[in-house]
Amino acid sequence: MRFSRFAEWSIVGLAVIDVEGKILYANDAWYKFSGLSPADQQTLSWFDSVVPEDVDLLRQWQRRVLDQKKGGTFQIRSKEPFRRGHMSSDHRTGICACYSDLNELNEVESVMVFTMDISELKWTEQQLISRSKALEESEKKWRNYAEHCPFGICRTDGDGVVQYGNKAWLSFYGFEPDNIPKQPQPWLPWVREDYVQPCLDFFAKLQRGPGLESVEFQLVNKTYTISGGDKTVTNGAYVVATGFSQFKEDGTIDHMDFWVTDISGQKMAVKVLTDKMEEAIRSKIQQERFMDMISHEIRNPLSAVLHCSEEIIESIKKGSAALDLVFSDKAIRDCGKPGRDILKKQINSALDAANTILYCVQHQKQIVDDVLTVSKLDSDLLVVSPIPVQPMALVRSSLKIFDAELKMTDIKLKIVEDDSISRLGLDWVLLDPNRFLQIVINLVTNAIKFTKPSKVREIVVTASAQTHRPLERELGVEFVPQRYSPATPVSATSAPTDLQDIVNPESDIFLSFSVKDTGKGLTRDEKALVFNRFAQASPKTHIEYGGSGLGLFIARQITEMLGGEIGMASSPGSGCTFAFYIKTQRCEMPLSSPISTEPVIRLSRSLSITADGTPMASEEEDDESPLTLHESSIPRPEASPLKVLVVEDNLVNQRVLCKQLRNRDFFVIAANHGRDALDAVQDRKGAKVSHEENPFDVILCDIEMPVMDGIEFTKEVRRLEAEGELAGHVPILGVTANVRSKQVSGAIEVGMDGVTTKPYRIEELIAHIGGVCAK
Repeated sequence: MRFSRFAEWSIVGLAVIDVEGKILYANDAWYKFSGLSPADQQTLSWFDSVVPEDVDLLRQWQRRVLDQKKGGTFQIRSKEPFRRGHMSSDHRTGICACYSDLNELNEVESVMVFTMDISELKWTEQQLISRSKALEESEKKWRNYAEHCPFGICRTDGDGVVQYGNKAWLSFYGFEPDNIPKQPQPWLPWVREDYVQPCLDFFAKLQRGPGLESVEFQLVNKTYTISGGDKTVTNGAYVVATGFSQFKEDGTIDHMDFWVTDISGQKMAVKVLTDKMEEAIRSKIQQERFMDMISHEIRNPLSAVLHCSEEIIESIKKGSAALDLVFSDKAIRDCGKPGRDILKKQINSALDAANTILYCVQHQKQIVDDVLTVSKLDSDLLVVSPIPVQPMALVRSSLKIFDAELKMTDIKLKIVEDDSISRLGLDWVLLDPNRFLQIVINLVTNAIKFTKPSKVREIVVTASAQTHRPLERELGVEFVPQRYSPATPVSATSAPTDLQDIVNPESDIFLSFSVKDTGKGLTRDEKALVFNRFAQASPKTHIEYGGSGLGLFIARQITEMLGGEIGMASSPGSGCTFAFYIKTQRCEMPLSSPISTEPVIRLSRSLSITADGTPMASEEEDDESPLTLHESSIPRPEASPLKVLVVEDNLVNQRVLCKQLRNRDFFVIAANHGRDALDAVQDRKGAKVSHEENPFDVILCDIEMPVMDGIEFTKEVRRLEAEGELAGHVPILGVTANVRSKQVSGAIEVGMDGVTTKPYRIEELIAHIGGVCAK
């Protein structure tokens, strides 16, 4: 009775089976573990309490107990599922112990079976095994990753003694896997000397606290080489190391991890790109110097040729007038008529030759200007500086420069002003007159060139305005695609700060101009070429009409810079129509002429633009368009002559210029370079001059000269004036063959009052002298 009570209360399953395996007795704990019902005890067998896979195990232990009369322990699995919290299994697991029960004859009478449920422990054990296996797989995977990783991976202790390094890390320093030096920071001997201290600082930061740190250094005795074709480039081997420290709870370092990346390729790329950039800069500088030298060497003799031609023309005209005076008497005219006719013929021939020389000089100058303009466009050096101008007055006065050529070629030029100009009240607008006139003059020049051979010679320039971007059908042309889309210069479409008070910000206007000629027209294939660089309609165009093929290309680029588009319409035999529009703004008439930040620019055909945007045409050969200058721009006979110091190292140009100025009643002194000029200025301080405070009324100074150039000379003169050694302010006008904006603005910055570029007409120079003297 006592045993039965103990068995029922026990949490250990207890069962008694006979030698056949049938259940004689089992307590509740055993039934609960096995999942069997006590009601079925009569038909139950011990083998029914386990999963089929464990039945053979029970049979083996049953035979062992019966045969050897010895017991033992083993694990079994019941059919009953295990569920407890988050733990679960398809069956319960237990520790089973079985022992033989012997009778008086020492025979096995029954077998006692004890079963303890260890399902929870078994589940935990399986989880540990599974996780341990996962950890082993993960460690194997990450170790495999680390070993094959192209980056160097290293782990050290807090002092820098290496605990692990992958193959890539070992290869940086030439270590063997089993022969890594057991010393702190064993990589330092492989670091170039000037990088050692940054590496020590890097490691010290990691020892002080957590967080990523990086350092870049070069390895000793290692190089990185690339080859291409027959060229080999060698550079040092560089790596970048990134480190991270893991600290323990007590604040000591548990370990440090390092990742080392080979950046030799990037360093090589930087070196190659830097070398190429420096080479490109050197090449660009050399190209600019070459262009400047060629421009200088072309413009200097052109200037002398131009001045000599002007002098020849002037002398021939005076000689012709004198001849007419001599033969004014009827008797002398009748007697000497044959000789007079011969002299007249020779004079006209010489005059025609001199005019041809002038035309050739202007043609060469135009080509040089076009090439330099393209160079500026390629380098993004072309500046747009809008100022208030009267567009129609600007166009009408600028086109007067063509009067002589139009008269000679019998071409009619008609300017048509559309009603939209007056309807929108476009008396004053904001635009850059220099850039705008480059487009107009290029298009008109092109039209004249192709209209000359035609039977009907007529050119019509039409101006109109819109409040929206004009469409192709409105202008009757096809626009060419924009070559590029640069950031529109701020000054191209908006008013400078000093002009904001006269500009209406909501008054955007689109000015349109078209130039229609009666030339031979172009085919579709020819039209596709005309706006390209150095391109003309056909190879015969250059032979028949001349030109460099840059005019329309420049017009296209400048139009885009001014926020517009350009296009054309043409067909063989019906002439061409070129049209463009630019974006501008309506503005009020300025109270005073705005001061342009850019020096006066000489366009082709000897056209100058003054600071307020008014074209200043030079004197033409015919008498119908005489040159009109400001009162103070030329010396007056009743006043004392202006005293001019000419500083020019080219003796031919010096002699020609001095002669031209003396012929126009200037008092001229010449100097060969800046030092001679400085001596002349200082020697004449006490001399009697037209203005008491200045030794000279104006100084015409070349910029590039030996001994002392024009820049240094100007600086020295301004210094003497600032220190009181020279009284007042003597105007200095630069006369140079260098036309780049940087060079011209540099001359203005050091104190020159203006710059005139060669070649120039003498009347242009006199007008410029008058301008600076008037100030």
